Amino acid sequence: MAIKLSSTKDSAALSGLKFLIHGPAGAGKTSLCATTDEPTLIISAESGLLSLRGHDIPVVEVKDLASLYEAYDFAANSAEGQGYKW
Repeated sequence: MAIKLSSTKDSAALSGLKFLIHGPAGAGKTSLCATTDEPTLIISAESGLLSLRGHDIPVVEVKDLASLYEAYDFAANSAEGQGYKW
């Protein structure tokens, strides 16, 4: 499977992985992604980026463990993925 980037701007519904945002619903995890002021890549395992539709943040959707590994490899090892800070 090839990596397919989308953007939060079109949402209807890094040198490596720096951190994982986890917490209860409503805590502000998604909104936090828009505050970095640096190139950011969202690796999303669930729907729920509607609150970021006013921003233009690249998104990789992962559906299973294999696509998560592929997304991580993209962010950590590809020339294009190296441009992301978060």
